[in-house]
Order: sequence, then C-alpha cells, then structure tokens
Amino acid sequence: MKKRLTIFIALLAGAIVLASCSHQAGSTSVETKVSVSQAESTAITGAIMDADFVFTDEGVSFPLMSKLDDLVSHFGDDFEAHIAVSCAFEGNDKEIIYDGLSVYTNPIDGVDTIGEIIIIGPNYLTPRGVSVGLTRDEVVAIYGPGFDEQGVLVYTQSGIEGDMETPRLSFYFDEQDKVDSISFFIALYTQF
Repeated sequence: MKKRLTIFIALLAGAIVLASCSHQAGSTSVETKVSVSQAESTAITGAIMDADFVFTDEGVSFPLMSKLDDLVSHFGDDFEAHIAVSCAFEGNDKEIIYDGLSVYTNPIDGVDTIGEIIIIGPNYLTPRGVSVGLTRDEVVAIYGPGFDEQGVLVYTQSGIEGDMETPRLSFYFDEQDKVDSISFFIALYTQF
C-alpha cells in the first residue's frame, strides 16, 4: 500500500511540474489523469491518530458518539433493527443492521447515540484501507503491533492497553487468521 501511495505521489508531483511548465512560451498543454481507488487516495499512514477511530463511507465520517440519524440519512432506511430496553440509560438500545455493517446505539438524552460500528462485509474499509478478509500480518504491517486481547487485535486512541474510556479499533479473526470483522467502539457508559 505504501508503494502504491508513493507511486501515486510521484505521478501527482510529475503532473504538477508538467502543468506548471505548460505556461511557458512555446510549450503545449499536457493533460495527465491519474486514477487511484478511494482507499489509496485517502488512506492514513504513519502513527495511530484520532482519525483512525472514525468510520467513513464515501467521504462521509461517522464518529463514535454521533447521532444515528446522520448515519441512517447516509445509508438509507433499508435496514433491520433490533431494539431492547437499555440497562445503562433511559430508553432503548438499538442494533441497526445494513448489508455488511452493524451499528449499536444507546439513548443519550433522548438521542440514539452511536457506541459501536462493526464492519462485517468486505465493502467497507478502515481509514487505513483495511477490509474484512485481510490477514493478521497485513493488519499489523499497516497499523503496527497493537494489543492482543484474547486473539483480538486492539488499538486504543489513548495507546493504553485495556483502556475502555477512549475509542477502540478492534480486528477479529477467523480460523485462517483473516479479518472476520472490524469494530469501532467506545463504552458510552464511561462517557456520561
């Protein structure tokens, strides 16, 4: 992935140089088109940062602790819902299931607030371009070692192992050590 990003940056730099040279007397205009996937053009690299803990789809971000209504406006009303009385808050907890995506909410001050987003299908990516189906080794190569919590590879926004008060990014693996699901999570009960 870094190699692709480096190639993309080199091509982009070349296109910029060519474009700036095209305004010189006697030169002809050069038009260069570079095509890359959305994941390659927007993937985060380097040290773990706050943006790693935000689920994004088609350029729209859905941070933990945001309103479910915003997510439903983006993805539409074609979902399955499971509703149960909340044991931590006043109102109903909800699970909203789209194809390849599950969203869990708690009622905070009368608003369905997102506490967890789980990617369960291959069509969604983390901010670094990881999807369901990649191997543990590929995830570690992209994110670094993380914390192993009973076979689950976990990254915390604070960088502290076991921290439940800041957002967490967790990778669950199947028997072949491939990503089975990806969780963006914050324990809402620790926030209010």
